[in-house]
Formats: sequence, structure tokens, C-alpha cells
Amino acid sequence: MATDDDDYRSDRLFQRKGRGPWYAWVYAWVDTVDSNGVRKRVRKRVKFSTGQLDKQAARRVLRDRQRSTAEAANGLAADAAGRTVADALEYMLERSQSKERPDGTWRMFGQKAGHLNRVLRTCESCSPMNPSLCTHPSVLLSQLGPHVLKRYIDIRLAEGAARETVRKELTTFNAAMREAVELGWMRKATALECRPSFKVTYVPGERWLTRAEYTKLLAALDLVVMRAGKDVGGGRKRTADELRISKRPRYLDRGLWVAVAVGLGARKGEVESLAWSDVDLAAGVVRNRGTKTKGSDRVTPLPAELVAELSKVPEHERVGLVVGPWGNVGRDLPAACDLAGIARVTPNDLRRTYASWLVNEGAPLKIVATLLGHKSTRMVDLVYGKVSDATAAAWVARTWDTDGTTPSQTGGADGAPDSAPPGPLTSENRGSPTRKRVSVVPRDGVEPPTRGFSVRCSTN
Repeated sequence: MATDDDDYRSDRLFQRKGRGPWYAWVYAWVDTVDSNGVRKRVRKRVKFSTGQLDKQAARRVLRDRQRSTAEAANGLAADAAGRTVADALEYMLERSQSKERPDGTWRMFGQKAGHLNRVLRTCESCSPMNPSLCTHPSVLLSQLGPHVLKRYIDIRLAEGAARETVRKELTTFNAAMREAVELGWMRKATALECRPSFKVTYVPGERWLTRAEYTKLLAALDLVVMRAGKDVGGGRKRTADELRISKRPRYLDRGLWVAVAVGLGARKGEVESLAWSDVDLAAGVVRNRGTKTKGSDRVTPLPAELVAELSKVPEHERVGLVVGPWGNVGRDLPAACDLAGIARVTPNDLRRTYASWLVNEGAPLKIVATLLGHKSTRMVDLVYGKVSDATAAAWVARTWDTDGTTPSQTGGADGAPDSAPPGPLTSENRGSPTRKRVSVVPRDGVEPPTRGFSVRCSTN
């Protein structure tokens, strides 16, 4: 009776010096160039390490390698045999130029690829929940399936990773698999099959600063001025010239950092990369060289109060970066909020503050989206544009009378509320901004109504 092992002969497995991991060999098609410079495809014996100390586990690795080799001879690329997840990730990060992605996306891919390489390994003999102890090679593309990604998700969640973080890691994995399909390393059906069903409910942030909270936060931040440079040895700090050469400010003014973030509505990376060469105080504009989206590279007007703060910086110090990186912002900013007696905020909440102030002043959403660097108003609606209770109450007051029962009828000449833009609430402009003007039948005027000309029928 034939067994499964008869198809994968044991003489293809061997150990070096009778110990250590098991090695194997398969026949594979390899592209070579002869002495005349002619490119040929030949079938050669290829040796490889299974990474397994157990012979049965090594036989399973050999079986998968032979299967992938057979697929390579059946439509896949010549070098598809033995390709792993690590190969696909490495190619995507280091060699792929076919996709135009923002720099921030590439940085995110590089960070998330580390967890994918660490966890996605052929570790059947290792503890399933301790990937850091595994020394086996990366999973073969031919071994991928829903069960592999299911195990990856379980491990990352058990490690304490947030669901949104895991979602970004799976996005990185899917991008690498698309590269593998285009290179001919795996079939598109296989790549689609191994995509897990993993959903994350996105809950946008709600925190933003009021004017009073913003003033308190600046006062708390001004209490401490932190050096941006590190020791260069012997306890000596970098000199002003050394800091200027390195294009970093001598001191990191935390208050100015927050003022720039709120005054420009910029992302954290945009604030830290803002250079003095992009600031025109005379014209009151700044060139924001963002890279996250296509609209991130934009020209933003400077608020008058931010112009005043930037003008306080001496001219000879206006070189390099305006504020520079704030390495401990995740620790220092919440501490300053606690000192100011307000709820904690993050750098993204400062960006939301900028948008919310504009929205509550009645700015059109398209204008707010453009200033934030977005092509549409969707992110303003969902994430950044928050309406204060005072603004909501003001619009309700514009719609109803002070008694709260009868719709206001004092706006239009015909009794319908007017459609004037928001402004100070007075008895003259307390009309509804949402109700449409309606047409009514006029009362009797100079001309008599037509019903006065009715005549009885002669047949009556």
C-alpha cells in the first residue's frame, strides 16, 4: 500500500556530519547564462536547509518545497520556488518602485514588516505563542493560508497590540503579497485566499482645545524649556554652531511647538520638519511640505498670533528647523496638561483643535479640508471638525424663539425665516439658517381676487 512518504523519497533528506538540521534537495528550473552570453533555463538540483531538527517536520518542509517547485514549472516565475514572506517584504521595501506611495506610508510599511518577519515563521515544533524564541526561516509563500494569518492575529493580540495596529500590519502584508503576485512568486488566487477576515471599528478622537484651555496649556509649557541636542561626550552639549550645522534649533521651545501645531493644523511630522526657509513672515504664509497625501504639500496662511510668536525668534536663529523633533511629546504633553488642570491631548488633538476652531467660526468644510491637506471633506466630517456646545446652542437659538416652542417668523418679508449667515444673535437675525424660503399666496391687494368675477351658469 502506497503511503504519502513514497512520493517524497527519504534519500532527498540528509544531515551534515550526522547531526544538526536536516537538509534536502529538489529539482528546479534555474535561469543561467552560458559562455556565449545566451540566457538559458535549465533544470538543476538545488540544495536547501529545512531548518528542522525533526525528520518528519523536515519531510513536510520538503513536500511543500516540491509543491512550490512544481507550481514554478506550471506558470510561475523561475525563481518562485522557495520564496518566503520575508522575501516579498524585502523586495517591496527595498526594490519596488512601481507603486507611488507617500513617504509616511513607506515608513509605516518598514515598521510593520518587522512584526511580520518576527511572527510568520515555520515553527511547528516551537511554542505557538512565543515567536521571539523561534529561529526557523520565514514561512514559504506556498504555505500561506487563512490559518497562518489567523495564528498571526491571535499572537499579536495576545502580545497586547491594538487592533488598529494589527490592521496596519495586515495592510503591509497584503501590499507585499501583491508584489509577490506581480513578480510571479505566487498565484493571485492564493494571495486572495490567505487574506483574513479582520475588521476594526474606527472610533475617531473627540478631544480638542478650547481657547481658554489653549491659553492654560501654553502657560504650563512655558515653564520648562528643554534642550533639543544630546550630549556629545564628556558631558558637553553641542554648541550653537554645531546645532546650526545639524539644522536643529538650539532649544526646543515646547510652547512654540504647540503654537505651530495649532496655528497650522499640521501633522506631527509636518511640524517637526517645518524649516525657516519655508516661512514667509512678511507675506504671512508658510509652505507645508507634507508627504502623507497628495494634498499635504500646500501653502497655509499664518494666523496673526502665530506670526507674532515666530517674530520673537531672533533673525540670526532663523536657520534650519523652526521647532524640530519633540522626542518625548508623548510624555511631556500629557504632563503639561495635568499641570494646567485640563484633560490630556495628543499632537493629533492639536490638529483637531485647528479644524474645530474653523468649523465653529462658520468656515466652509471645503476650506477646512484644503487647509488640512485633504482632497475632500470626509475627514473633516468624521474626524477633525467638532462642533462645540455653544455653537450648537447658538444655532438652536437662531431657529426658535426664546420660549423654545414656536419657530421664529421674523426673518423674511413673507414670514419665512431668512437665510443669513451666522452672526451675533439679535432680534433682527434670529431666523433659521436651514429652513428654505417658501412661497405663499398673497393677500388681497390693489387688484381684487379673481373669485369676485365668478358668474352663475345660465343653465341654473
